[in-house]
Amino acid sequence: TPHAIPGAVMKYTITVANSGTTAATSITLADRIQAMVTAGSLAYKAGTITLAYPNVSGGATQACADTGSTFGSDTCSFTSGTNTVNALINTLSNGQTATVTFQVTIQ
Repeated sequence: TPHAIPGAVMKYTITVANSGTTAATSITLADRIQAMVTAGSLAYKAGTITLAYPNVSGGATQACADTGSTFGSDTCSFTSGTNTVNALINTLSNGQTATVTFQVTIQ
């Protein structure tokens, strides 16, 4: 029976795939974190959210700064008011995947 253990760290990975025949544009990902978890003290530490896919820095994983980061026209950030992890992927070519990874701590 799964249960939450205070202080436990959980890692989430969200993968978006374009299985279509043309490029997908302006892909917005927003994942609201539940109240039982926190990311640092309700603000992410630099490098906790990462964004990786072939069209950003040749596929290298990019870490978001505390206030968010921009990689060309792609961004990732954390909105503390709503506890939401955000990513905007400008273009995902057909057959490509993008990955957003972040960690949370159980309160």
